[in-house]
Amino acid sequence: MKRDDWWQAVWEAIFRVCDRNGTRCFTRKELFDTEPLKRMVSASRSKGQHPEMSVSYILSDFTRWGKYAQIKRTGHGKYELTDLGMYVVSTTKDHFRPREHGATFDITTPRHFLNRMVIPQHQEFKKNHRSSRHALLAIICAYHMYEWVHKEKFTPDHFKSVYSSEADRDYMVELFNLARTIVNGTKHFKPAKQGVKTKVQGGFPSDFSDRSRPLNVKLSGSENPDDWEPIDNILDRMVEFWRRQESVGAF
Repeated sequence: MKRDDWWQAVWEAIFRVCDRNGTRCFTRKELFDTEPLKRMVSASRSKGQHPEMSVSYILSDFTRWGKYAQIKRTGHGKYELTDLGMYVVSTTKDHFRPREHGATFDITTPRHFLNRMVIPQHQEFKKNHRSSRHALLAIICAYHMYEWVHKEKFTPDHFKSVYSSEADRDYMVELFNLARTIVNGTKHFKPAKQGVKTKVQGGFPSDFSDRSRPLNVKLSGSENPDDWEPIDNILDRMVEFWRRQESVGAF
């Protein structure tokens, strides 16, 4: 039996149990009662293999890596399906079936946008820190997170009003201003007229060096010719800001 066959069988079993019960909770015993796993178990035992061990390993992989689904272990042999690949699972059967969505497919909440767009795009940039494409896509996502949370565009006054207690409020306003200028320059194809300067140079990734970075942005209003901010820092601070807001229940 190929490992991928086991993965697919376990996933299909999870789907069937959750769909049948109308819940996102399931047990290992329930999985073995489904037809997909019964077939796999019968075939593997005839070859002297140990299917129970295989299923345990796969469920452990699911909880660690999130292949096919995000799964949380809730007790001995008990699990909860928290994310179904492309969308969060509800406790109703209907959510397991195809549904129509608005313009953003199944990304419909600020949490969806943060965890499926902003953070993954930021991670992609960190793996490709010399790529202007990855940097621009990451900054676009991090900036537009503001509109997903507040249902209105970013302005310095609105930010200061909403986040008046933030210790780094003024610095974050400056970063969002920079991000807005970059995003508008990208969107309207007028990068030279947006009032912000960027620089590409040789450099190191942020997890290797705090000094020279490949992609940099000129801080607004600075007269110092050496006062460039690495885009790594801007993105790190913006994404961490949104992570912090999610952790305190702001959205």
